[in-house]
Amino acid sequence: FKVGDDFVDSKALSFGVQASKGLGVIEPYAGLALDSFDMDVDYDSNINGTSVPVKVDFEKTTNAHLTLGATLHFAVLHLNGELNLADQTGFTVGLGLGR
Repeated sequence: FKVGDDFVDSKALSFGVQASKGLGVIEPYAGLALDSFDMDVDYDSNINGTSVPVKVDFEKTTNAHLTLGATLHFAVLHLNGELNLADQTGFTVGLGLGR
């Protein structure tokens, strides 16, 4: 992803495997991935009429990423919860409609 010639230059990559198993109304799933992110920012800041170059280089990071979740299927209503364990841990819930 790039903005301008040099303003923001970022790269993100994720390789992983996922698996699920339908067990009646519940479908547990899990995934394991390796995530990589790198970003550089380069711009000129105008401070009191003087142009000051600003360059920020974020170090490339690579982290393992584990996902554990389950979906409950009720006719056309689907509820899910998911735990993501990585550099930043998160929990999500979702609601879906459809077959």
